[in-house]
Amino acid sequence: MSGVLRRVARASGPCVERSTGEPPGPPGRRGAVLIVILVCVALAVTIIVSVARSAVVQQQRVRTRAWQLQARLLAESALERAAARLAADPKYAGETWSVPPEALDGRDGAAVQIQVEDLPRASSRRLVRVRADFPDQPDTRVRHTRQAVVEIASRGDKS
Repeated sequence: MSGVLRRVARASGPCVERSTGEPPGPPGRRGAVLIVILVCVALAVTIIVSVARSAVVQQQRVRTRAWQLQARLLAESALERAAARLAADPKYAGETWSVPPEALDGRDGAAVQIQVEDLPRASSRRLVRVRADFPDQPDTRVRHTRQAVVEIASRGDKS
């Protein structure tokens, strides 16, 4: 009878072994594949985080550059404002000019400090110093300062 069983076993294909929970194949191969997959996922996550950080830093640089430009333009405007005020009133001593958000980009306001000082031995000239802060928030502002000497035309001068 043993001959019959051998023929039947050969005719039905290879013997099926009982499963021990291990997949067929060399031991450790499954672990190596898992490690390669984990390394690839870690590299992908690292690259994605790096690109995201770079984008955030670039966005902050662009915003800061825009704020610097706005503060510089506000300082120039403050010098012009002081010159106009001095032309109308030679006793003008300066002011704190609060620029509302609606006058700028609609989100952030600005604060501009204007100081006017007499120059020694020059009654027709004033030293104007301006300091522009944009936005008007102490923790995130950009500050730009300028100064200029402004010539005041006498009341009799029509030039």
